[in-house]
Formats: sequence, C-alpha cells, structure tokens
Amino acid sequence: MDQRIARTREAIFRAYAELLAQYDDVSQISVKELSQKAGVSRSTFYSHYQDMSELTRDLTAELAEHLIGIFAEHAERLYQPDGLNHALRQALSYLRSRGAVARQILLDESPEELLSPIVNTIENFVLEDYRSQHKPVENRLARSITLLWAYGIYGIIKEWFRDGCQDSTDEVVSNICSALASCGSLTGLQGTE
Repeated sequence: MDQRIARTREAIFRAYAELLAQYDDVSQISVKELSQKAGVSRSTFYSHYQDMSELTRDLTAELAEHLIGIFAEHAERLYQPDGLNHALRQALSYLRSRGAVARQILLDESPEELLSPIVNTIENFVLEDYRSQHKPVENRLARSITLLWAYGIYGIIKEWFRDGCQDSTDEVVSNICSALASCGSLTGLQGTE
C-alpha cells in the first residue's frame, strides 16, 4: 500500500477512535466531523470509504486479523492451559488497547464480521489437533467445538467490555478457561483443564 494512503487511513482510524471515545456511539459521528478531526477532506474520506459502516467493517477486519494472528501464534498449544492462557491474555490486552473501537465492534456491531474469520481459523486448529492425536473427528464436530469456543469466549469478552473492563485480564482469562474446562468435562470433549 502506498505510504500516503496508509497515512491517510491511519489518520482516519485515529480520528474514529478519538471521536468514539468522546461520543461512545458511531451513529453520533458525522463524516464531516471525522474528516475534520483526521485532517482530510470529505472527498478524501469518500475515496477510501463509502460510509461510516464501511470504515467500521474495515476496522473490524483489522481487529479480526490481529486476533487470528494471536491464536495462530499459539495454535500448537491452544489446548494446553498455558498456551490458551497466554493467547487469551494477549487477545484481551490487544482489545483493551483498542479502547472505544473494540467496544463499538464488540457491543454494537454484528459479531459475524469479527468472528467468522476467527471461527474458520480455529476450526482448522481443532481439525489439525484431533488429526495429530490420531483421533477421528467429523468436520461437523470440529465446527461445533469451534463455535462453542469462539462464541463462548466472545460472550465473556463482550460482558467484560459491557462492564467497562473492570475485572483484570487475569480474572477474565481464568473465567474463560474455567468455563471451557467445565464445558469439556460436561460434554466429554477434551478441553483445557
């Protein structure tokens, strides 16, 4: 990507985050105000994005890509408590660092745009893990395990953001791991213990 385009998009992203922190809802932000805050013209904004929804989708995709990177980095140890704990800590720290943008996406946008790429990635991890242990697994079961993990973790993180991220990252990670371990023992699935 051209450096000028990258700088313009970064200015737009930064202005979006600042205005979200101020207003707490993207519907209250106008393209005019965002453009002024970013130091670009409205026509420049529209040369990059059709509207605020497209900008939000772009930021959602960026968030998902970063989260996929975190889970991919820990893929081989995702079923081990220390691997999962480390991946979750990194993911929560990243989301917390994204502040109002993460809050907007987690609480007010469709989870499909954020979770769909993550679900597909984790599903591949599940299939590879079962196959590496020479355990038979149907694609449907792998998909169900993935959905349980992804939407369950999403739900806990969403509640954490709804409560203003008051609990520490360690407390949230512990809650997630305990919930996953309990689900695993209740359903007979191998989970984190």
